[in-house]
Amino acid sequence: MIVAKNEIVSAKLENLQNKYLLEILDNSFQFNPEMRLSTVYEDTLSFIDILSKEPKLIFYFSGLTCESCVQSELLRLKGKSKDIDSDNIILLVAYENIRSLFLMCRSNEVNYPAYIILEDSFGLNADAQHLPYYFVADDYLWMKDFFAIDQNTPEITDKYLEIIFSKYFQ
Repeated sequence: MIVAKNEIVSAKLENLQNKYLLEILDNSFQFNPEMRLSTVYEDTLSFIDILSKEPKLIFYFSGLTCESCVQSELLRLKGKSKDIDSDNIILLVAYENIRSLFLMCRSNEVNYPAYIILEDSFGLNADAQHLPYYFVADDYLWMKDFFAIDQNTPEITDKYLEIIFSKYFQ
């Protein structure tokens, strides 16, 4: 019993170390302003078109991210973001088609702007592992406060969101 518990703790520690390494590697990234996005209505626009001088919290995931992970994160976001304007949160999704985005938004009662990335990905290290993540962006196109989500440590994600909401949206 003690050996199994130690193995679980060791695995969690290794996951956290890998996650923090990704955050360090991906935290100073500037986006291509011409990166193309699509809405559920099939309107195409560039990444810079969805940003403003005000910072935006962006939740990114791909079609390869586990569905229950996405659903639980959307529920967390909905619960934590009641006190801020829903326009300050953007969902960016790497899905194969617009219908998938539409169905995901409808089934999860998403009330944030949601877009499909028309490129393969941002090219971040976290993309290769199909991890969902948060970051903050503004019209300068620099990624700030990158955070790769680990479903095994929801309390850390909760704290991240509290800090971000306090830092940018209070």
